[in-house]
Amino acid sequence: MNNYIPNKKNLYFLNSKERREIIRFLESQFNYKGRIDEGMLMNWLDDVFIVSTGIKGIDLEKLRIKKIGIQLGRVAKEELILTIEGAQLVGNDCAKNIIDISDVQAKLWFEGRDIGMNLEDKKMDASIYLIRNNGDFIGCAKFRQEKLINNVLRDRRQEIH
Repeated sequence: MNNYIPNKKNLYFLNSKERREIIRFLESQFNYKGRIDEGMLMNWLDDVFIVSTGIKGIDLEKLRIKKIGIQLGRVAKEELILTIEGAQLVGNDCAKNIIDISDVQAKLWFEGRDIGMNLEDKKMDASIYLIRNNGDFIGCAKFRQEKLINNVLRDRRQEIH
């Protein structure tokens, strides 16, 4: 993604080629079949945000902001790692690389812990998975060394009793 996106210090609107690349990430990683009609922005950290197209008239170059709208995810090493909100936005339109976890595992997930998984019965052909609990998408994780690596930000973690 960084190959053709200009290095900017502020948020900027993605052009149609850059938007298609984000959608291609979703299609290849999760067999995404939905549409995102809203505007997409990106910051210098490669975070992707969904915003109302009504803000196109605002000169973002004059603003010193890091985030705006709903964060869809972050582009890293030719993968799109979705946030909790990003997983909720696109999850129902995805058909592959979805892992269902139990309530106990979901509790650990929201506390910021990695989740050990014995997935011998499942074909693990990807490195990024959508995490679902009781039909609700609760995030996205990399699967490495027999566990789902938690990427919930520290300030978003909850201790659940």
